[in-house]
Amino acid sequence: SGAYKVSEINEDSFVYTARDDYYRGTPSVKTVVMKTIGSGSTKQIEFENGSIDYMRVTSAEDLKKYKAASDKYNMYSVSEARLNYLQLNPNGAVMSTLSEDARKAIFLALNKDDIIQFAWGSDELAVPANSLLTPDQSIYNKDCKGYEYNLEEAKKLAESSGLKGKTLTYIYNADRANMEAVATVVQQQLAEIGVTVNVEGCDTATFFPRFFASKDKEQVTTWDLGTNGWDSQRGLNCGQAISYLTNRLCDCGYSDEVSGLATKAMGTVDAAEKQALWNEIQDKALAECWEYPLTYTNYVMVSQK
Repeated sequence: SGAYKVSEINEDSFVYTARDDYYRGTPSVKTVVMKTIGSGSTKQIEFENGSIDYMRVTSAEDLKKYKAASDKYNMYSVSEARLNYLQLNPNGAVMSTLSEDARKAIFLALNKDDIIQFAWGSDELAVPANSLLTPDQSIYNKDCKGYEYNLEEAKKLAESSGLKGKTLTYIYNADRANMEAVATVVQQQLAEIGVTVNVEGCDTATFFPRFFASKDKEQVTTWDLGTNGWDSQRGLNCGQAISYLTNRLCDCGYSDEVSGLATKAMGTVDAAEKQALWNEIQDKALAECWEYPLTYTNYVMVSQK
């Protein structure tokens, strides 16, 4: 039903051809080629020599470089409607033995401003998140407080909860931009409260079976914390959030109370009642300290002039 159909699948590209029967009219661009290219400098070299027309920008350094060359390039930015978050695994070998105070200690020890500055380096690429919903959703609550960095309180809770001295396994998707940098800073910040973090970068094919392995008894215990993103969070559609908050997509650790509220909100038609429910859900979900909202990202692109 889209504007294009796949006409070729090659080793290093997908070719899309415009449909003549598209309901909004035939697209003016007749062919779109999506190329598979290695990350980093290889992609930039191909873009700068004209082999690529559009490319995503994920670092402040590249953003500055291409903006400065406005005679050669155009810049575009749209909200990605994505929440990048840190998940604590309720089934992790270590996390499953720890209390809510230990989870709270981890979250209070995180300084998301420093994480964003190191990993993205510009608020044009990402801004701090305060909720598990994005501002692109109609029921997002801008007044949701999120978590506030408090290192001294984190140290006290790490000590009293038995978290201090533990070693946690952290996994991230190495095929996604900025995730390695996020892991590096989280590792450093948790070291401040006496927690050792072993970081494991995984390719996409191995990351998701581990991260969403709640029914796989061997995989589910292999990590304690990890980073991922919720996408497609626009308008009235809360399907992605519902799948997490009700522990349907995976076991995220949420209580029956939060799951019940999310299920009730999904079936609520009245707008005011729905908003009130989602305000309560956003606060109560964060109070349980399972998922830490990190960033709302923008999809920034550069094109040939």
